[in-house]
Amino acid sequence: MLIEPIFEADFLECNYGFRPNRFAHDALEKIRTTINAGYNIVLDADIKGFFDNINHEKLLDFVYQRINDRRVLKLIRKWLKCGALESGIPFDIDKGTPQGGVISPLLANIYLHQLDKYWAEQNVVDGKLVRYADDFVILFKTKEDAETGLRIVKAILSELDLELNENKTTIVDTTQGNDGFEFLGFYIRQKWSAKRKRYYSHQWPNNKSMKTIKAKIRNIIGERSKLSMSFAEVVRKLNPILIGWMNYFRFGNSAKKFAQMDMYVHERVALWWSKKHNKSGRRWTTELKRYKLYSYGVQRLSGNVIYWSRYSKT
Repeated sequence: MLIEPIFEADFLECNYGFRPNRFAHDALEKIRTTINAGYNIVLDADIKGFFDNINHEKLLDFVYQRINDRRVLKLIRKWLKCGALESGIPFDIDKGTPQGGVISPLLANIYLHQLDKYWAEQNVVDGKLVRYADDFVILFKTKEDAETGLRIVKAILSELDLELNENKTTIVDTTQGNDGFEFLGFYIRQKWSAKRKRYYSHQWPNNKSMKTIKAKIRNIIGERSKLSMSFAEVVRKLNPILIGWMNYFRFGNSAKKFAQMDMYVHERVALWWSKKHNKSGRRWTTELKRYKLYSYGVQRLSGNVIYWSRYSKT
């Protein structure tokens, strides 16, 4: 609370992660509008072990440039040097930020502000950087610029004692829906608009996000030990999971994925209901039809897609 406003004054527009009044959807909206403006070649970058490899001395140097209160500086140094426990045995750490530490996101932003700053100052290529914590993409108009940009990013990160994960860093050509990429849980790809006769950027939950929510649903009602629950208890456990997931992914083009999830929830609840009543099969088209499922209060995802631009402050 004390030092965040000091650094917030310096942070650049391209930085969306862990900042006041900025959200993941702001970053996603920036990507959408930038792709639609013709920046179709995407450098999808991944920093190898970022939080574990932050150089303490360089980070402290960046902090020193804006903070001169010795008590605060000493406290930050202690946070960085406090060590860790492994199997109950303490050991010293000479790099990285404390996992779960309340100050870690701010320190990470201070460190990667150098990347933002260097990229903004370079004039070799035209590329739009969008960063959320250590996840970032840079959007270009040509593949040649993207390849040059990749070399520049590697050089900048090398100065910070960081490196890209070569297996997870790719240059993606999104032109006319050729390919897509993942960012902040969404899959982003251009799709043809029959109405406007051109391609536009779309985004929907990626496969990992779909698998994660399905696993949570199975964990709630997929085991035989859960058959003792009442329908009301199932609803109380399911709905917070469904609503939280829906509220994050409702911004974009998630209608088809929401319909798939509604069907999956219907199937899993029907299977639980059949087992509970010692019946065979799912019986979701005969005894536990969809209208009956929703009459019990199960959250429906379909019909809840909203475009983030309606809520944008810009």
